Order: sequence, then structure tokens, then C-alpha cells
Amino acid sequence: MIAATVALTAVAAQPPHIPRALADAGEHAENLYDAAKANDWRTAEHRLQALEGDVARLRADTATSAAARSLADELAELRQSVPKHQRQTTMAEANEITLTVANLTEPYAPKIPVEVTRLDYYGRELELWSETGTAPRLERAVQGLRREWDHVHAPVEARSPKVANRFDALVARVERAKGAAELHQLSQEELDEVDELEGVFEH
Repeated sequence: MIAATVALTAVAAQPPHIPRALADAGEHAENLYDAAKANDWRTAEHRLQALEGDVARLRADTATSAAARSLADELAELRQSVPKHQRQTTMAEANEITLTVANLTEPYAPKIPVEVTRLDYYGRELELWSETGTAPRLERAVQGLRREWDHVHAPVEARSPKVANRFDALVARVERAKGAAELHQLSQEELDEVDELEGVFEH
């Protein structure tokens, strides 16, 4: 009887699964960012339609309707920018959706820590704003990169000291970077290294 009670308590303590529509919204937003970056507007239209479907599914579920409202304004911007083939605006708004989704999934304790997902977001921010040399946005991205890495450093190091040391060095290089061109180059390395961080938690 006691053993059964303990087992039931353990099950009850497990966080709920991330709603499928919410996970899909994050993936489709990242796909939309990539499509806009490549000026592939046919694919961008398809990804926008998929995002609209994700938000509609969230809105239909009372438990996730607040998440749908959080995404609504960003989706409205994309409805304007994608048909007009506004590359920078579309990339920026799509990336903001990936951050919103990351924040919304945090209570579900995802397998890949939300800090890693935010590192992906900040890598794209570096990539996007280094193209235009927008200093305030680049400074914000560098600060965000450091903050999220400091939060997730310990669990990464516990699983793979090699990956942790490599990302440590990369963040330091980003902080020392001189100018947008160097940050743009480093953004590509950062995005590749985030894939490695994700792998640390997937295996």
C-alpha cells in the first residue's frame, strides 16, 4: 500500500507534457525564420499558415488559450510582413515567437532546458542584427547569451565538460568581438554549438 502511494505520488509530481501545438509553433517559427533568411517566400507562406494552425489549436484548448493570446500580436505582424516579403521584419518577428514559445514551455520542464532554446534565440539575434549593425540589439543579444549560458552551464558541464568548455570559450569570444562583422561570423558558430548543447540533453 505504501509502495503504491509512493509510486502514485511520483507520477503526480511529473510535469505535464508540452502541448503539441505549442511545440509545433516553436518549430514552425524557426522554420519561418530560415525561409525568410533565404528569401524563400513560398516556404515562408507555408510556415506562416502552419503557425496560424498551431495558434488556432492552442486557442481551442482552454488550458492553452493564454499561450495563444501571447502569440497573437507577433502572428499579426507576420501576416503583414510575409506577403510583402519583408525579410528583416519577418526574421525578427519569427524569432520573437521562438522566444515566446520557449518561455511558455518552461513550466513543463522540457528535456532540453529552456535556457538552451533561448541560446538558440540569441544566436539568431546576433545573426540578424549583425547584418544591419544595430548596436542596441546586438548588445542585448550578447548580454542575453551570457545570462542564459551562466544559468545552464552547470548541467551541461555535468554531462559533457568538453562541450561546456567549448561553449565557455565561444561566449568569451562573443563578448570580446569588435564590430558587427565579427559578431556575424561568431553567430554561425554559436548556432552550431547550440546544436551540440541540445545533443547533450537528448542522449
